[in-house]
Amino acid sequence: MISELNLDLSDWPSVPDVVLYPKKPLDLENDITTMTEPPLCVIEIISPTQSISELITKARNFFRNGVRSCWLVIPPLENVYVFSAPGAYEIFKSGETLRDEKLDIAIPVSSIFE
Repeated sequence: MISELNLDLSDWPSVPDVVLYPKKPLDLENDITTMTEPPLCVIEIISPTQSISELITKARNFFRNGVRSCWLVIPPLENVYVFSAPGAYEIFKSGETLRDEKLDIAIPVSSIFE
């Protein structure tokens, strides 16, 4: 998991809140700040200055550029929207287990907000 990494996907620069890549060896001598390879998953955490519409548009762009899964985290409601494709999502609430079929993972939603 990498936080605040710059992505340059098909000339579309972005800085998602969190990205997930397959496990790679850690290279402490060469810090990577920009990736051109799409991550497996992008996680966006809504802030008070962002709208859900803005984040949904970003999710569409991530999918267009090869991202397999996109999560939108809504802290005030303790909800996570897990998008498997543009317009295709499930909502997971505190007390439930988030399941991302594209990534084959499951985690308690409450652990995201601890």
